[in-house]
Amino acid sequence: MMKRIVDYKEMLYPQNEKLFAQTIPKEVFYQLKMEAFKNIQEGVGSDACKAHWKSIMDGKVPFGFRLVED
Repeated sequence: MMKRIVDYKEMLYPQNEKLFAQTIPKEVFYQLKMEAFKNIQEGVGSDACKAHWKSIMDGKVPFGFRLVED
């Protein structure tokens, strides 16, 4: 079986949708929400990224993925 390293922070950028499987661990989603909040507070990113981060902060799992237990 082949394994790979996944940098879930890349889910913070809408152009990276195709890089991921269709599930995300709940703990990872929580961490993404915190990172999205930090990015919004810092005022960085394009309008598309800011809208994506806001949706993550509002609890929308990116790209229609399903949450799974850790």
